[in-house]
Amino acid sequence: MLTSKNLPQFDLMNYTTPAEIIEKYSHAQKFLIQLTNLDGGTTINETVLQKALDDASEEMDSYLRVRHELPLPSIPNTLKEICTKIALKNLDSYGRHEKLDRDYRDAIKWLEKLAKGEVLLGLDSQGESVPIAEQPQWLKGLEARIFSLERLSRFNRNNTYR
Repeated sequence: MLTSKNLPQFDLMNYTTPAEIIEKYSHAQKFLIQLTNLDGGTTINETVLQKALDDASEEMDSYLRVRHELPLPSIPNTLKEICTKIALKNLDSYGRHEKLDRDYRDAIKWLEKLAKGEVLLGLDSQGESVPIAEQPQWLKGLEARIFSLERLSRFNRNNTYR
């Protein structure tokens, strides 16, 4: 029987900080003040912001833990952005901002893809960023096309290759 004493314990990994969000949204301080103060406060409530970040980080961990050992040795910028989107949506308790809803849905879709292995964090086994040249690449340009106009023109009406 599971009890609180024998449940697995996980260290919470915070993917961004209130200071980073405040700096990133310095042009929209009024927006952050509104999201963190339901009682009409006039400054950003960093305690409320930290709680939203903790909740967002915990939600992210549930996806990341599927394929990664936590805590991660380094935090990619993508995860900071995802954490910010989830935290801001959590702060929007009345659902007043459609963009926050969209951003949240997009963040969760990305995390679902990460858990399935469809997208990568871009970290090697030691947690260091993988150089772009070593990451999977999309082929671009006409030479990379399997079904180029030239190749398609070789097919006749009977779907046989000439």
